[in-house]
Amino acid sequence: MGETEESSIGPRQQETREPELNAIENLGGAFYRLGKVTADSHIPGGGQGKNQVKRPLFERNVRAELVHQYRSLPRTENPVRPGEEEPKNKFRTRKDVLNEARIMDEIALRYLDQGTVRIELPNLGIQEAKYSFVRTPPGVEKTGPTIFLVMGFVNDLGSMGNFIAQAVLEGRDVCVVGFPDSSQGKITPEFVKAVKETDSYKPYSDFYKRAIDLFKDQLGEFELWGYSTGCPIGAEILTDPKYQQMIKSAVFMNSAGSTPVGELQFSLGVGIEFVRHLFKPGILPRYSYVNRRKPGEDNIEGQEQIKLKEESADILMKKIRRRADAWDRMRVAEGGKIMVVSGRADNITYSRRAHEVLKTRNDQVHTLLLPGGHMDLITESQVLLPKILEFQKKINE
Repeated sequence: MGETEESSIGPRQQETREPELNAIENLGGAFYRLGKVTADSHIPGGGQGKNQVKRPLFERNVRAELVHQYRSLPRTENPVRPGEEEPKNKFRTRKDVLNEARIMDEIALRYLDQGTVRIELPNLGIQEAKYSFVRTPPGVEKTGPTIFLVMGFVNDLGSMGNFIAQAVLEGRDVCVVGFPDSSQGKITPEFVKAVKETDSYKPYSDFYKRAIDLFKDQLGEFELWGYSTGCPIGAEILTDPKYQQMIKSAVFMNSAGSTPVGELQFSLGVGIEFVRHLFKPGILPRYSYVNRRKPGEDNIEGQEQIKLKEESADILMKKIRRRADAWDRMRVAEGGKIMVVSGRADNITYSRRAHEVLKTRNDQVHTLLLPGGHMDLITESQVLLPKILEFQKKINE
């Protein structure tokens, strides 16, 4: 299925800032005083006047680290002499730091070049969601297939901005579509009813299967990646023979719905995770907490959408605490691999407990245990994503 009269990829436009209302941004002044983000600023070449593009908070956090790296290097380049060790710093010269800062600006511009997909689902009407297709900029070598990313619990694009930027910096194009019931999306009452009446993730997996179909020509060879709630949705996509043949590689990170989790256990895990990150101001700006629609939509339609989204989110929250049947039926193309990545301290999904069962029941599954909790794959992408890509390369050798 490509574009139809009802399902379509809308034109992209350059957002002048992340469109989501991110509560973490309210702490921007405190982060700046602590030296954890650079000053609120615009991206050079990103527009003039009212069209200037603000750097996202996650990028300002990364830039603060780059400033530290820049100051730690000598003003002039000192080449490594024979017999000397390479410097431990990622960058050899200040010029290298400035070059990465320039590349990060370009990635941010491409990430903020966003549009809306309209997807018609049989008997459910048209659902809408934001999308971004971030391609590697000049100066970054393409290192692997495009990533089609299904994000976490009713998330907007901003929730994984740091992860997306790091994946592009690692040489991967990334196509990401938000949840239709995220703050920037739009759903129908029929969609909510379908979510309520099925034990599976079918309304969501159907939505993302059609999104894949819409982007298929642009994707070329691609991998299916999921994070948290995006994982059981991705697993369900991989129970459909059409997509089993289409997709040769999948990566599921901190997978919700991979093992049963009690309501109290889940709630405690969420609380511990947020408290743990509150004491890590150096990386908290890379996270996004969104719970309302965008400004200017506080009208009757907007209020109706909020009610629908709250209802679908409540239902989905119950689903992700149960084990999804799709884990036992998912497959990729012959010879392909499915990676299941879990944080040792992820006490929200506890997906590490499912590793042995998944490997026993599916010969395509390879598991990787990483340090950190549930949110670290977003906030610590600079450290953890290279480990995932390295392991992926190893199992494909």
